[in-house]
Amino acid sequence: MDGVVQAIVCTEQVGWARQARKLMLIATDGFMHFAGEGKLGGVVRKHDYSCHLDEAGEYSMSKVFDYPSLAEISRLLKQKKINLIFAVTEDRRLEYEQIASLLKEKGRVATLAANSSNILEIIKQSYHDILTKVVLRDNSSALIDLRYYTNCGKPGHVEKITSECSSIQEGMIYDFRIELSLNDCPKNQEFWTQRIAIDDVLASEASETVIEVELQCGCDCENPNSSHCNYGTDVCGICQCNRGWSGEKCDCDESAWTENTLLCIAPGESSACSNRGECTCGSCTCDPGYNGNYCECSACDKVNGIECGGRGICNCSVCNCLEGWYGESCQCPTGNELCIAPGSTDVCGNHGYCDCGQCRCNVTAPGDGLLYRGLYCESSASAGGTGLCVLYEACVNATVETPEVADKVCNHEGNSPYGTELVETVDTDNDHYCIVRTAKENTICTIPYVYYFTRENTVLLKIAPKVRIN
Repeated sequence: MDGVVQAIVCTEQVGWARQARKLMLIATDGFMHFAGEGKLGGVVRKHDYSCHLDEAGEYSMSKVFDYPSLAEISRLLKQKKINLIFAVTEDRRLEYEQIASLLKEKGRVATLAANSSNILEIIKQSYHDILTKVVLRDNSSALIDLRYYTNCGKPGHVEKITSECSSIQEGMIYDFRIELSLNDCPKNQEFWTQRIAIDDVLASEASETVIEVELQCGCDCENPNSSHCNYGTDVCGICQCNRGWSGEKCDCDESAWTENTLLCIAPGESSACSNRGECTCGSCTCDPGYNGNYCECSACDKVNGIECGGRGICNCSVCNCLEGWYGESCQCPTGNELCIAPGSTDVCGNHGYCDCGQCRCNVTAPGDGLLYRGLYCESSASAGGTGLCVLYEACVNATVETPEVADKVCNHEGNSPYGTELVETVDTDNDHYCIVRTAKENTICTIPYVYYFTRENTVLLKIAPKVRIN
């Protein structure tokens, strides 16, 4: 169990992501060791449940700390939202089923074949079981009775008192209604304000929902003269409305239904809340994805799931982009930096124009009338080769001929230094194929190479061996 604890608490070393659904698999045919058994070997120090992996990722504290307890492992699994799978041989299954039952939702057991041939199937099935189930849990105190009601996404079915749903299908919406009740007010006023966290125990750490609860204790439970409720009685901070009135403050006249509905219809329109929400006492409560006084505004375009790509503010279906960005979803940079080849100063090689961070090459370039192509409009089939070769010749030549000064030459004055890699051959049909040609006495030397643009907008030069021609 030492390894289980290290895998849980060594977040950075393992690479756990907060928003990810986490699985841990233990494949074994042996018994499990728990707290207290280390004493048999003279190890009496209680485990500190901290990360002790060295630079090589190895744990060397087994002779210092006793085995961890199952209760602490259960606590860590719940805290870090990790689902533990025991893949064990048939003769060990009963023992590990008892362990998994103590871990509750965070533990499960599968039978491992003698040759471990079904290990991938175990992972696949366990992930499917976790993915198709919702299990809500909370940290409410004994003072508050919290109940969950849901029909588990089955229209027309009566809600049941349950916090779990199985056979979850992607794309469907599952609503849970939560009811909180208080049987008695605690004498200690510190408990009058509570923070209840509700989360899906099988999902990621990011699934938590927090409810701030303020108990209305010690108040005047019936104050008919309270100005808080316009046409009703203030009962411990909640308005109980007189007949014919509704709303949070009992300020909605239910007899004025027509007038209230008209307040929810935008000028020039005929439908309340633009058919995208519900009219409640003259105000629109919009459906998900819509907003505005009349629910007239839809969501803005998204980039990677984020409205306006995180580079602007959505204002009634329109992205107001931050400085330096433009486009319907603020996806385009206003500058030309992405259209300038590393080592060059020309936008699209002077053979095109920059559009949303990408070069659009001219059909025919002015001056020479040639057709250009390439990431930076640097290549011309008519002229042969690429216009960027001249930028990298000095670095290539230094890498082969004078490697002791190559770093300085290829550093490009510290601005986007060129990367180099010596290879056996290069693809001569590549659009970025170039040759450095030098002549000395009666010998001509050529150094073939191909340049590549990386995601970081730098250049990688793959250089083949020098060829001598007498």
